[in-house]
Amino acid sequence: MPQNPLVCILFAATSLFSCAVAASDPAPDTQALNNPAIPMGIYSMPSASEWSLLKSFNATLINRLAGLAVPDAQGALQRNRPGYFSVRFQDGVTWTIVRGLYLRNAAVLESGIKALEYAFGHQNPDGSFPIMVPPTLPANLIPYPQDYADATTFFFSELGRSLILLDGNAWFQTSADTADLRRRVGIIKEQADRSIDWLLTQQDLLIDYDTPLSNHLYYDGAGFYLVGRALNRQDAIDVGIAFTELGLNAQWPNGVLPELDGYDSSYQGVSLFRLFILYLNADPTDVVIRQRLWDAISSGIAWEQTRVKPSGEILSDGNSRVYPGGDKFLGVEKGISYVNIALSFYYYAVLTGDAGAKAVADKIIAYYTTAH
Repeated sequence: MPQNPLVCILFAATSLFSCAVAASDPAPDTQALNNPAIPMGIYSMPSASEWSLLKSFNATLINRLAGLAVPDAQGALQRNRPGYFSVRFQDGVTWTIVRGLYLRNAAVLESGIKALEYAFGHQNPDGSFPIMVPPTLPANLIPYPQDYADATTFFFSELGRSLILLDGNAWFQTSADTADLRRRVGIIKEQADRSIDWLLTQQDLLIDYDTPLSNHLYYDGAGFYLVGRALNRQDAIDVGIAFTELGLNAQWPNGVLPELDGYDSSYQGVSLFRLFILYLNADPTDVVIRQRLWDAISSGIAWEQTRVKPSGEILSDGNSRVYPGGDKFLGVEKGISYVNIALSFYYYAVLTGDAGAKAVADKIIAYYTTAH
């Protein structure tokens, strides 16, 4: 398979096929840490939605989460702020929408909806989205077809989440202050419908390139399923379930969600949080896939805890992708995705009432937000 430099720097998960540095023989997963294990099998499947969970957060936490990816005046997020690069970089939009709903602030909510509109302002007539490599990056970085599909599922996993939160919020659906925003969301849904038609034609590419990468399979699953649910598209829902099950079937008995045939404490957190997004926003009547998601989350959280030191530091030794000298993103070596990991423990704690899981989340945040 030919190397694709853009795959390495833009969608590093496909680095299996190009320039990622593979870990040499991951160390056996036997290190015992001084954290009490989260009990397995004692929590029944919670029935909560994501909004019911988010309502329990305090305003300080909601504001901090929204601060992770703030839209500019045009609605651009992350690496789109200097100029449109890829729809993939709009995938932090949901936290702004959550903040607007939480505060019942139409102005804040409008900035999140504008970020969705920014993405669709770059939609191609066939429903796909362009990738426009900035001139500051090497000119030979030419995207492959799978890059366009992956970018769309990354964005759609957050788009679907946002739409479901908006659809289920009584204030948004009834307030006079949000009437025009509801109209704009209706237009976004029409545009998303066209993109789903295109994305359904990309399934084979996504299967070929994302199968070794659990986190990508869950982004694919969430992108199809959640947007499908928001649009009442059963065809997309079915495909989303299929991608999700492809990932779940690869989970190791000890809870590892594998990346490149190995374990990775950083991407385990990325995968876990995407599983939470799927689980909490799934149709409550989809009991089979929800049970599978909850089982995967429970065992995945238990394994991830074995990689957290008492200090809150997350071990990277033996990781398949994120470790000193490992994967890079836009030329910069990747660090531990501690926000995804901490959020996964925090979501688990809220859903189950497990004080130990909350303590782990608090330790992780304290460690990575203080100087060492």
